[in-house]
Amino acid sequence: MTSIRVSMAFILAVVVLSMLAGVSVFTVVEADEPVVSTQEARAANSIPVKGLEAQKMGSAAWNVTGSGAPEPVKSGHAINWAPTCIIVAYYYVASRDYSNIDAASPTGIVGVPSITGFPNFSAALSAGGFGVGDITSSWTPQTLGADVNGQDWMYDSGTKVETRYYTGGQFTISLNGQRLLRGNMPDTTMIIDYNDTSVCIDDQISGSTTSVRPIDDSSGSPAAVQQAASAFLQDLGNEGIRFVFDSFQPAGQDEFVANDRKGAIFEIQVGRIETASIPVADVRLNKSVSTSTAERGDTVTYTPH
Repeated sequence: MTSIRVSMAFILAVVVLSMLAGVSVFTVVEADEPVVSTQEARAANSIPVKGLEAQKMGSAAWNVTGSGAPEPVKSGHAINWAPTCIIVAYYYVASRDYSNIDAASPTGIVGVPSITGFPNFSAALSAGGFGVGDITSSWTPQTLGADVNGQDWMYDSGTKVETRYYTGGQFTISLNGQRLLRGNMPDTTMIIDYNDTSVCIDDQISGSTTSVRPIDDSSGSPAAVQQAASAFLQDLGNEGIRFVFDSFQPAGQDEFVANDRKGAIFEIQVGRIETASIPVADVRLNKSVSTSTAERGDTVTYTPH
């Protein structure tokens, strides 16, 4: 039997024909070439970022134990596979400067040399007398949601890797302390490689978000910042941005307990903000097929239910 790789053109054909008639008829063909996601490779437009402990930057992760915190009381799931190191997962994650977690923290991440791509934005930075180090970003809390195993997190005992899915929150991107862009924080996938689960300092953490189209937030900022925001969106075209954290590590086991919060600070040692395609809507078809063993050149009939 011939293997079929379904292309976007094939999916669109299904949708169009489904609208025109109750029965859709196709001729099975092989795709000319595989479809490659633009997020599988590093984006052409990329701004390197860091959030280091030395600058009081990075991310905070915590649980809430009482009513003294602004967030609801909540702790993450039990870490049964590494009980000597950590007992429960952190339910909340935000940038370090969020809501007085660290009053001395100026932001979550800051740009570092040098920008790849973003030609119009880079030109606007130069014209306004700004540098990449003037780009900063913060975000409000994301959570583990229902914190359900297999849905919001999962652990592979073979590889000793846990995957967590944090959702919610908003982000802001500023330029020289002035508001530039904002948006809903894209869903974040965190990968925690515990390596040796009996050793507490060898975990390796990384993460990345899905993509989102940012909103111009510069209306109240100086003209040069407004021009930079417009240039950034021009460089995006029809794409969005995502945040990538290649190295998201505990900041020297720096923990905090205050206002009924208990958590830890994490450095973003290597990261970037990059362009990424906006996800296409998931189109689902409820049809039956006349044959499940089609060969190349055969006619296949799809009938809706």
